[in-house]
Amino acid sequence: MASADQMFSICFSLETIYADSTWTLPSSGLTGSQCFYSCSTSLVSGNGTVWATNKTAYTYFRIDTASTPGYITIA
Repeated sequence: MASADQMFSICFSLETIYADSTWTLPSSGLTGSQCFYSCSTSLVSGNGTVWATNKTAYTYFRIDTASTPGYITIA
């Protein structure tokens, strides 16, 4: 099990995270409820998802779409 806790935590100036359109999280073995802890509302992804205090888990480290909100923008 790998932990993504605090991967982008306290990144107050973080605005965009880019990834290739084929990028995905591993399907298993990853945990972390505080991956985006204490970022800021400056973090906005390509589909418009804005950072929020109740959206800090590693599951938001995915490409932002209408059906799956996340913080990754397609490059």
